[in-house]
Amino acid sequence: MGYAVQVKRELNVFQLTGTAFSITASWIGVTGGFATGVLVGGPVVLIWGLVLIAVINVAISVSLAELISAMPNSGGQYYWVMRLAPPKYARFSAYVTGMLNLLGGLCATASISVLVGQMVMGCVSLFHPGFAVAAWQIWLIGIAHNLSCFLFNFREKLLARTMMASMVFSILAWLAVLIVLPVKTPSHTSASFIFTSTENISGWPSFGMAFMIGLLNANWSFGLLDAVSHLAEEIVRPEVNVPRALFASIAIGFATAWPLAIVLVYCMFDFDAVTSAHVPLLELFHLLFSGNRGAAVGLLSLILITLWFSTVGLHTYQMRISWAFSRDNGLPFSTFWSRVPKRFGVPINAHLLCLVLVNIISLLCIASTTAFNSLITAVLVFPNLSIMISVMFSLLPRNGHIKGPYHFGVFGKVCKVTTIAFTLVTCVVYSFPYYIPVEAGSMNYFSVILVAALLGILLDWAFRARHGFRRSQMIEHRD
Repeated sequence: MGYAVQVKRELNVFQLTGTAFSITASWIGVTGGFATGVLVGGPVVLIWGLVLIAVINVAISVSLAELISAMPNSGGQYYWVMRLAPPKYARFSAYVTGMLNLLGGLCATASISVLVGQMVMGCVSLFHPGFAVAAWQIWLIGIAHNLSCFLFNFREKLLARTMMASMVFSILAWLAVLIVLPVKTPSHTSASFIFTSTENISGWPSFGMAFMIGLLNANWSFGLLDAVSHLAEEIVRPEVNVPRALFASIAIGFATAWPLAIVLVYCMFDFDAVTSAHVPLLELFHLLFSGNRGAAVGLLSLILITLWFSTVGLHTYQMRISWAFSRDNGLPFSTFWSRVPKRFGVPINAHLLCLVLVNIISLLCIASTTAFNSLITAVLVFPNLSIMISVMFSLLPRNGHIKGPYHFGVFGKVCKVTTIAFTLVTCVVYSFPYYIPVEAGSMNYFSVILVAALLGILLDWAFRARHGFRRSQMIEHRD
């Protein structure tokens, strides 16, 4: 692809699948937002919404697989746009794509770190009910969490082993939760409540609108599907092995997420107590163990460890995006961020940059809980927009000859149109608030975040990037 070799191809398809599964973390996504999903549209949104989102994400995966197979490169979406877009629009479109992709990764890591902080402080509050949790405490726990994950990305071999351990532990933790919950529950909901209930207490008069907005929680279980594409330069035969890992992660993700969603709703015998709790999952565990706080925290610790593994993968994801983007001068001071020191074999400089940016973004949890919650929408919309732009240009007749081993013909085109349509719809729908009537504390501020991000991108392009961003035949940046 014209770039100097900076990293070794040491990953295999199983390790890549483990990385993709850890980053997407489908079943963990269900546990993180199941209570809100049930409130907005009822259990139907959570249970059948997962099925709908899984089907749509198969279409997105097929679209990605064709692009990865034809042009395997760690830059992913922005690199494809540079190759596929008409020359007049290529540089600007690729730059916007790369920035959106990077912002999505940073927002994902920030949201997980704050979620971990909330869960840890929830455990503290469970043992000390009078303890007043402060936002700055959650933020500091998030920093400690991120720093520990940062350290496990210093070596390629250590990372590969960690990701394999991650997939094994994640599946074992999933099995434990899946078995323990129905065994310990003193009561349970009915099958009709699980599969047909449309109780909507969000305030939206239209169930259809509530269903669409509620899909955000199901969609979170399949976010960041492009993660494997950014490791294409670290595996042999990426044109074949990367799509295989992508499809495997989707299959494993749905196979773990959907049964767990059913079990969680099955065990919600005290609906009001769970949905009104600060940490709904911890409250559910507490109720199931009849008030045994140690057992509840012990079971939640499996979730926390899995989230830690997921964050290690997210650090890998955002590091590779920023490193690849810097090779084409996409970021300020790109020469520094694009270096890969020989003693580490990974882009440490870009890794440090992402660590700092994530902790800065996490400060939103101190400034405003509502504003920070809007970042969850950014986790989905920003990467999907970057995928959509690359998919749109791939449909141009001038690019019909660009094909790899994975080419799906007419079915691939249908999947690409589906990807574009779904992204455009969700970009609008996910900007709506969860509950109405709307108040300052319940407003969805994603539209503000989106406008601010696009404004920042345009300003950087106007004053810096348009002069230097390019697809370069880059020099060796290996210390």
